[in-house]
Amino acid sequence: MSLYKNKINISKELEIYLSQQSLEGGYSTYTNKHKLLDCLNFECNNVQGWMQEHICVSAVSYYLMKNLEIDNTAKDKLLAFLQKNQNQNGLWNSYWWSSPIYATSFMLQAYFINNYKLNESILKAIKGLINLQQNDGSFIDNNKIKSPFYTALVIIALSSNEETCSKYQKEIKLAIQWLSSQQTTDGSFFSSYSLQIPEASVLNPKKVENWSKEENQTTNIICNDFMRLFTTSTCIKALDLYIKNESK
Repeated sequence: MSLYKNKINISKELEIYLSQQSLEGGYSTYTNKHKLLDCLNFECNNVQGWMQEHICVSAVSYYLMKNLEIDNTAKDKLLAFLQKNQNQNGLWNSYWWSSPIYATSFMLQAYFINNYKLNESILKAIKGLINLQQNDGSFIDNNKIKSPFYTALVIIALSSNEETCSKYQKEIKLAIQWLSSQQTTDGSFFSSYSLQIPEASVLNPKKVENWSKEENQTTNIICNDFMRLFTTSTCIKALDLYIKNESK
């Protein structure tokens, strides 16, 4: 997407990417089992969990297609896959992330690109996100830890549409207020443990009972981002988008 927005030809790369879509319509993180096994530096034979379609990866894929203005059966098939996998609470699960906020935010961001009408699925997703907000404006992960990263992703999602930005001003401003309090003296934002890496055989991360923060462990671990870069860039995007929309 970065190459595309900088007017660089990505036709070959895009062709490869689109060819990796599963029969069900989703996208996985890895597509070649043998190459994956060769790369892993620990004993592992079952990599089914890492090879399956991942909803969080598929949500970002849909966001990519909408940004690149791809309009074909691949996009329709992908959307059908995602709609099929929306939870009753309106949210989409995230395989590699410690909250459904990740996948749900990208689904909303993608939907709002050149689409302003709020359908039942989107309204349900927004309600699901709002229900996760804490009294101080923050949003928590699956481990009930307040997260600047996930709070920023909710702000981005709600601020990506004029109607939702207006309707949920109170919730957005409260989230902005809390997020601003999480900025450090060097300008970065505090990082939470947002990235999770289940064992390669695990199909459902919710079944992992204990997530480790030990650096010497390779799987079933939960990590924060290096030098707070991912968190900080997401928080900056959230604040910038809100400021731009508020000035309209």
